[in-house]
Amino acid sequence: MSFTKSLLILFLLSFFSFPVIAQQGSADQGTNRHISPDEIVLVAGATGRTGSLVVQQLKGFGYTNILGMTRSREKAILEYGTGIKWVEGDVRDPQSLQRVFKGVDRVISAIGSDREPGNGTEVVEYLGLKNMADAALENGVKVLVVTSSSGVTHEDHELNKFADNILIWKFKGEEYLRNSGMNYSIVRAGGLKPEIPGGQYGIYLAQGDDGRAGQISIADVASVLIEAANNPEAHGKTYETFNYVTRYPAAWPDTFAMLQKD
Repeated sequence: MSFTKSLLILFLLSFFSFPVIAQQGSADQGTNRHISPDEIVLVAGATGRTGSLVVQQLKGFGYTNILGMTRSREKAILEYGTGIKWVEGDVRDPQSLQRVFKGVDRVISAIGSDREPGNGTEVVEYLGLKNMADAALENGVKVLVVTSSSGVTHEDHELNKFADNILIWKFKGEEYLRNSGMNYSIVRAGGLKPEIPGGQYGIYLAQGDDGRAGQISIADVASVLIEAANNPEAHGKTYETFNYVTRYPAAWPDTFAMLQKD
């Protein structure tokens, strides 16, 4: 069966139309296979919804060299404790990134803009990613994994109309990273569903940003981000990720090898 036909079948099994059949795609199916536990992994946006789950899953794998990047170390400790080392960095401040990226092996970014003053879409989604790419490259980081969104190539997307062109700026950030010379993996997540537990549905990887509607558990996005940092088959690639229901369990991390390089 061709790869295109396989993707079509997976799409038709979308979890929007079918009840849960079987669990598939939990983070422990192949994740953590390529990275040494001695390496230093920095999570940018570590206090956010996705970033905090990345930290939680990394700790679950037994990693001890986790750096949580935050703008306020004091607030992070109050909210999340001292289970990891918190470092102060701000994607809007290139000098702070040069400082915290020094000696880091892999960076997983779950940053996102919001409506607070100074945290707009251009500043965070584009310039923030630009600053991270530059700092990662200059400091010898092995791979920078970033969270983006499905639909970024569609300028007429509804999100751009009421969220300050957020997808347009995300795409500009992607383009900078792809052309920066930095080793990367760009995860374009579907609609985020915090209420869905991780591992309850399969994880589907696709390319082309063809505008299909899809959603994914935030915990599963965290799993994909970690696997993308670990798996060389995910590097140099941009791809969308959604949940879907499958009758047969499969090791979704192996499907990275089916994706095309950018």
